[in-house]
Amino acid sequence: MLAIIQTRLITKYKSLVPKFPCPVCPEDQKTVTLDGNFQLRRRKANDNDTKKPIPGEFFLADNVQDKFERITSKSTASNTDPDEKNLCKSVYKAAELTYTSQNYSKFHERGVVECLCVHNIPLAFTNVYESGEKYKYALAILDTLQTTYKTNNFSIMYDIACRFQNSVKKAFPELVKNDKFGMAIGVSHAYSHSMSCQLKFNLRYLEGWGLINGEGLERLWSYLSGFVSMTRQMSAKRRMITLSDAIQHYKDKHIMTLPQVLKQRRRKAQELLDESMAFLSENVPNLLNEEFKRRWDEYVTRVCQEHGDRPCVQMNPEEADNADQVIELESEIKKAEKKVRTAVRALGTYERVVLEEGESRWCTDSAK
Repeated sequence: MLAIIQTRLITKYKSLVPKFPCPVCPEDQKTVTLDGNFQLRRRKANDNDTKKPIPGEFFLADNVQDKFERITSKSTASNTDPDEKNLCKSVYKAAELTYTSQNYSKFHERGVVECLCVHNIPLAFTNVYESGEKYKYALAILDTLQTTYKTNNFSIMYDIACRFQNSVKKAFPELVKNDKFGMAIGVSHAYSHSMSCQLKFNLRYLEGWGLINGEGLERLWSYLSGFVSMTRQMSAKRRMITLSDAIQHYKDKHIMTLPQVLKQRRRKAQELLDESMAFLSENVPNLLNEEFKRRWDEYVTRVCQEHGDRPCVQMNPEEADNADQVIELESEIKKAEKKVRTAVRALGTYERVVLEEGESRWCTDSAK
């Protein structure tokens, strides 16, 4: 049965590309994940190496970045804006300040902002040019998705969704007015936000988001980490081609495994539903949905009053400054460990050959 589904999936997929990259997402609704990756940087060959390449199929958002330049950057968002008085006051190190230091002046493309659908299929990307993770990059991707798929029904997951929502309201008022519009924060990122923010944006507390965790981009980053050192010294055009081919391979691979993935997700969801219903019927058999909702609302009100906008996790700015360097060191250590293992294997082979030759010579001498 899975083979039949895969065959039909391939046929439908080929007829839709590039119009609709994910064959199982509803055509009138898009649930997407956004985030930035600052490992995929490109070093400038010289001070004049700042020409942008012609965007490939996945990087069409590069063409509309300037359209959203006026939108406040992610890192410089402040509470001086009237619309941002009630924003989450979680402690975030400004990405803009982190990536404008002298160490990064030698890079033209300083990273990539990426977008996946809820099934972890790559949709759109855009390069970060000599700046931090400004809002304009994510907005450019949303504009490209809106133009490509001709829909205003979007649900967005972003690690700073609480702050990003005001920029979306300014840039795309038609999206926010839609009843199906929603914003959330990935499960692992949510715990660095204030308690009141978590209750509003944590995927585990929101209705209609299912069991998704919003961390699909982390898996894509893990895959693309193999291209970090490879593309670091490339020309802008070759880097664009290499990343596009790598993303295309990742997309094709995940589309082919969608039948198994969806089947597994459904089975886990059903198991969790059965376990939850069994627990509720055993411990609180008379609890109705209305009563449960009332108790939850009371809990939300109490938590907001007790915790307010205090962040759950205090981040050390100095540690945040060095985070990128730590990641690079970890990558270098892994490469060094791999070389050591290769050398050990080669040395072991050499010793074995020498030993075998010695034994052979000893046997020959003994025979004589």
